[in-house]
Amino acid sequence: MHINDQPVDPATTALPSPGLSAAQRVAFHTAYNKLSANLKLLRDIPVNVAQLD
Repeated sequence: MHINDQPVDPATTALPSPGLSAAQRVAFHTAYNKLSANLKLLRDIPVNVAQLD
């Protein structure tokens, strides 16, 4: 990764991040709430489920 034509370590370099628009924040929170509710349903299952793969 280069900043101003100089190589930099991306793990230690602060990168700019654009903020989310109001519509993007609403969409994020809507999706988050839906997924969170689905995970809560799974947590409330009273039996253990084995993973086959």
